Amino acid sequence: MNPKRNWMTTIGIVTCVSLLIAGCAENNKSGSSPAPTHTAEASPSQKPATSPTASAGASIAPTPSPTSKPSAAPSPTAPAVINGNVPSEQAKKLISERSAEVIAAIKAKDMKKLATYVHPELGVRFSPYTYVDMKNNLVFKAAQLTNLLTDPTEHNWGEHDGSGDSIKLTFASYYDKYVYNHDFATPEKISYNESIAKGNMINNTRTVYPTSIVVEYYFSGFDKKFEGLDWAGLKLVFENQNNQWYLVGIVHDQWTV
Repeated sequence: MNPKRNWMTTIGIVTCVSLLIAGCAENNKSGSSPAPTHTAEASPSQKPATSPTASAGASIAPTPSPTSKPSAAPSPTAPAVINGNVPSEQAKKLISERSAEVIAAIKAKDMKKLATYVHPELGVRFSPYTYVDMKNNLVFKAAQLTNLLTDPTEHNWGEHDGSGDSIKLTFASYYDKYVYNHDFATPEKISYNESIAKGNMINNTRTVYPTSIVVEYYFSGFDKKFEGLDWAGLKLVFENQNNQWYLVGIVHDQWTV
């Protein structure tokens, strides 16, 4: 064997191997891709902790109104009055204006106007004395009042104090004697749910009208020689229906024996 040829062969093999290794290294450096990195993903059941921030200019859908409405704040108005059994000052606030209108209509003998204040169901009862006689005192509905002043019919209004005789008078005569026998539109005193007159007859007005407001127009007397025994009073009795106060009673009051 030729030694020179063997040495050349060996060099050639080494060179080929070196070139092959170098080529493989270059390929790994420039052409191969690194292994993928796994990004952690939330499972389908998971939700992001916070809502995504809307990008500038994007429209945001309005928040739907709640299906149930919040409770309304309590109204600052005073509680509704169920009846007129209230203290004097409160009764005055409730009824003073209306009672002034009624007494003005009575003074003017304006039956048509007076009828507009009469209770639509109960009518108005006329009582000649402070003891309201449920059996004998007469009650008239609003529609009946209009022509009563010109009606010649005599009615039995109850019993005269002292004698016990029947009070038989036309409405006009009764009106002059037991309704407006003094100028009660300009009285000495006015009271609301408080009794002023003190006579010897039982005052059962509050018993007969327990849920009413009673307005009393009062004179302590007119002639000094009677030492106050000629006092006089007129009571207007109002009942509440549907937040409106209606006249249900006109009660005359005076000294009785």
